[in-house]
Amino acid sequence: MIYVAFAFNLGLYRTFIDAGREQVYIDEGYVPLLRTFRKHPRIKANLFLEGLTSLSLKDSPECQRLVRAGLADGQFELGTYTFNHPVLTLLPYEDSYRQWEAGSRVDEQLWGVAPTGAMMPEAAWDPTSAEALSHLGIEWVLLGTRVYFQDFPDHPHHYARRAFSLLGTGGSRVKAVCHDCDDLEEDDPVFYVCSAVVHGAEESVRAFRARLDYHLSRGGEGMLMAVKEDGEFVYEEALAKKYGRGWTRLGFASRLGEHIPELSARAEEELDAALCGYEETEGIEFVTVSEYFQRCQPAQEIMLRASAKGYREWMEGSEKLGQMLWEAQTEIRIARAAMQVGRALGADTAEAEGELDRAWEALLAAETSTGRRACAHPAGKASRIVWAMEYAMEATRRARGAVTLIRRGDGRSAGG
Repeated sequence: MIYVAFAFNLGLYRTFIDAGREQVYIDEGYVPLLRTFRKHPRIKANLFLEGLTSLSLKDSPECQRLVRAGLADGQFELGTYTFNHPVLTLLPYEDSYRQWEAGSRVDEQLWGVAPTGAMMPEAAWDPTSAEALSHLGIEWVLLGTRVYFQDFPDHPHHYARRAFSLLGTGGSRVKAVCHDCDDLEEDDPVFYVCSAVVHGAEESVRAFRARLDYHLSRGGEGMLMAVKEDGEFVYEEALAKKYGRGWTRLGFASRLGEHIPELSARAEEELDAALCGYEETEGIEFVTVSEYFQRCQPAQEIMLRASAKGYREWMEGSEKLGQMLWEAQTEIRIARAAMQVGRALGADTAEAEGELDRAWEALLAAETSTGRRACAHPAGKASRIVWAMEYAMEATRRARGAVTLIRRGDGRSAGG
């Protein structure tokens, strides 16, 4: 038995299309996709929505109706894709946290259910993400396979497709599993659901079944085949068939925004036929990602330090560490100024001063040369960056704690 979950990221604000022309993605991309899946209630799908995209769907009653109906009967499951799809590895922790919090809050307000899981924008993972997600009650994350194999290149293929616990900063952990659509050399045949539009339903079903056979031949029994795709693929692939694919402003991308309802309708027919073929395939069970985790508990516990798709900057240049150090330094300066004001007003600042000293100790521990681009000794660099980030975050917390003590007026002297 292999479990199959379809996963679609719906994000109008991170696409190639020019601003102000996004409605065509909804009408000729999202709606045909959702409508087709609703014809096949046994086939499950996870919908990962950016917060801003959810806000835009307020003006699309048909799209709203389809999403709500699928959520109500359990065919669809809601996941978050942050508020606006940033490269999280390059943001300070607080910004990353607020991206997750705002995206989850907006999604819950519109759809009436809280997102249960998340997918990483641009596959950009770092260990602080686990802390943010676990703090917000988001139980699991669907990762890109490349993230996993950059850190564990010698692991068997199916390890990434079975549930595991993902460790993060601050002692955090979330459940995780990798989606099944990265084009790795040892990982053929590659299957995407968009192949129904690109190559037709018959070829799509053939590729789907070949993919299953591939996994079974490599010990994939009990794994999750999570088929990840962009939610606008019905429109984009139909348009590409008309003009030919070419992701440049002078090529295919310059056509985005054109209305092609007849082509989208034909693409929808091919997708419908392909889903019929998937349903007839033996040896699989269609699930949502949460249903998969209910059936399969994590088999390993790991920490991933790598990012993917070219977004290793936080590792190579430690931009995220630099941002955190800057934030900690700023908070310490604020605490120091508050201390001076407190003393001038006659407050006993001894406890706050002790907290600020501990903030300085954490900052000093975070300022490591082995986590920076110019380091001549890169061995152990990834683990040092994670270690330094822990200290930088602790320094920030300590400095803010010192300010809180002063604001409360704790230990105010008798003559103050």
